[in-house]
Amino acid sequence: MRSPTHQVLYLVANITIFILNIAISISYIPIFITNITILLIDIAIFILNIVIFISYIATFITNITILLIDIAIFIFNIATLIANIEAIASNKTKYNILNQEKYLI
Repeated sequence: MRSPTHQVLYLVANITIFILNIAISISYIPIFITNITILLIDIAIFILNIVIFISYIATFITNITILLIDIAIFIFNIATLIANIEAIASNKTKYNILNQEKYLI
């Protein structure tokens, strides 16, 4: 058996260890909150990256559409040029296909 002095010291040591364990457990709460905050920031960045990727796809589709419109305008301009060359060659009228108008030369 232990002496009463040893039992008191043992009790004080156990109470001290218990208090220290509570303090250590409480100290993990800010770390947990920080980790949750970092996780939420990472999720927000991931969603933002998805939005940016979708905007890149939309920009690409827009650029392809503009390119196709430019090609169509180029083809109409070539057709107008050919029609005007034919009109000048036959000494008749100048023709604009896009506006569907004829001009006297």
